[in-house]
Amino acid sequence: MSLFRRLFDTAFRRAKRAEGAGEYRLAASGYAEADMPAEAARVLLVLAARSLATDERVRALRDALHHLQADDPSCGEVRVQIGRALLEQCQADGVRTLEDRRRAKEAGELLEAEERFGDAATAYELLGRLEDVARCLELGGEVDRLEALLDGRNEKADQDRSVQRLVREYEMALATGARLEARSSLRAALDLNPGDISLREMLTRLEARMPKKDSLRIVTGDTTFLFIGAPRVAMGREGALS
Repeated sequence: MSLFRRLFDTAFRRAKRAEGAGEYRLAASGYAEADMPAEAARVLLVLAARSLATDERVRALRDALHHLQADDPSCGEVRVQIGRALLEQCQADGVRTLEDRRRAKEAGELLEAEERFGDAATAYELLGRLEDVARCLELGGEVDRLEALLDGRNEKADQDRSVQRLVREYEMALATGARLEARSSLRAALDLNPGDISLREMLTRLEARMPKKDSLRIVTGDTTFLFIGAPRVAMGREGALS
């Protein structure tokens, strides 16, 4: 901008005053009005660096990116900053809602596009997108993390197969009326995967149908005797076995 314009351009002078007062958004608006998009982006990046809240920092970074030319070399670094800010927020707050997942997805895609493969892998891992994690780790040459991921996947696959086998054993035992064996299989499956709500509900329903006290089942021919409690039972003609 020429010296003449600096002296007489109202928008420029308003922007300078706002920047000096720390009113960076007002300053950005003034620079944009004065047709100085690079200056508008600069003060917004200052605002982002000084923002303590992640949402405010990300908004300032997005607005700065809007003012930059597409071929500006600093665009890539701004996108990286956005991606990392989103990732940090996901790591701090967790990924529980649809909005959390959208945020983690954007972080992964931004960071991968800018070849920050390690950070992108971390974002995809929060989403459980293991194929994307493996791809980014391979592209980033993070061999140790990739091997750990593959080992973990193999271990998880083995665990899933064991749980499936135990559930089949439960179903077979239940079909034959062997509730104790069915309960044992379900408990073993839950030990392997304690977070499985469906398995826990199955065990709860099964235990609700079982006697609450000790029991003794005696089968003779076509007749079944079930003794509930802990009585003393005499067996044999003279009670030789009790």
